[in-house]
Amino acid sequence: MNILLKKSDVEKLKKTINIRNDNFKILEIYSEYLNNCPTLVKAELVSEIAEECCVSEETAFVSILSAACGFNTEESKDDRAFEERYFAASVKKISPSEYESNPYLRNIKLPNVKHKDWEFTSLSYKPYEGFICGDIILKEDLTEIPRLGFFDSEYCFPAVLQNGREWMAVKPSEIETMNEPLEIVSGRVLTLGLGLGYFTYMAAEKETVSEVTVIEKDETVIELFKKHVLPQFNNKDKINIVCADAFEYVKRELKDGRFDCVFADTWHDVSDGFPMYLRLKKEEKHFRETKFLYWIEKSLLSHLRWLIFDSLAETVLLDSAQDGKGEPIRDFDGVKRFLSDESLKELAKNIRRVEE
Repeated sequence: MNILLKKSDVEKLKKTINIRNDNFKILEIYSEYLNNCPTLVKAELVSEIAEECCVSEETAFVSILSAACGFNTEESKDDRAFEERYFAASVKKISPSEYESNPYLRNIKLPNVKHKDWEFTSLSYKPYEGFICGDIILKEDLTEIPRLGFFDSEYCFPAVLQNGREWMAVKPSEIETMNEPLEIVSGRVLTLGLGLGYFTYMAAEKETVSEVTVIEKDETVIELFKKHVLPQFNNKDKINIVCADAFEYVKRELKDGRFDCVFADTWHDVSDGFPMYLRLKKEEKHFRETKFLYWIEKSLLSHLRWLIFDSLAETVLLDSAQDGKGEPIRDFDGVKRFLSDESLKELAKNIRRVEE
């Protein structure tokens, strides 16, 4: 059944196209900033603007960053609106004290060692260096806000390098994006991907978690973890590490009900994670007694959301589309329900093919 949107709903669709474009624009801006010049905001200038204008350091940081990215908020109403909607909503000054009480960071100390092409070390953010500090925030109108943070002093964090490049690090973004799944997991937990064992450690610390089984395919990673990290765990008796491919394990070995929760973290970002996410979602539908959780799922769903939206917007026709409750879509509110996180989670279980 084809449904042609009413004129009023077509106008709402057009506004959402603009929102989609602005969402992509801020991601492009932040990507260029973080990859090429994350230290462009200097302490002296932040302090000067904050003092002269009687504003917070966050506000000063935002004005410097938006100006450096080419926005003229004094003369352009559109630039001013964009700064307020995205820059101001995303930037947060973070205190190192927020992480000083974190059990993993407080109790686990990585030695500075090298083994083959792997190295345990410490990395840091410089004062006022920008970094992603969490998953995106989805607004009611489908505006998506990246979360950008900065410290006013140097902040060090443990990391593992492979061939001199960061492979895994327990930094604020890692901690923040795992808070929600860690609140949920209980009982018998399966985690796909080991890394530095942050999720494994924090899950094992919970009294409501009885066991944590970890699937990791890299034997060297397991060897290093068992030698240098696992001995420091308080609840190492809860932990079992299996050397296997995560996808093969889920497809061939995992039995429904064997674990209460599965947490997947086998990717570095959305670009490599999206196809893996869809593969796991297809398997998830076969497990009714097991709850599946995914690292940076909001960002993964965002990628799916706009692939689907672009397809809908091309024709302004909804081809037998259904919202999250299985009802036909009859208006733009139905479109928004269809593109909600909960609806997309269900859709991802049955999607056959997604064009990148």
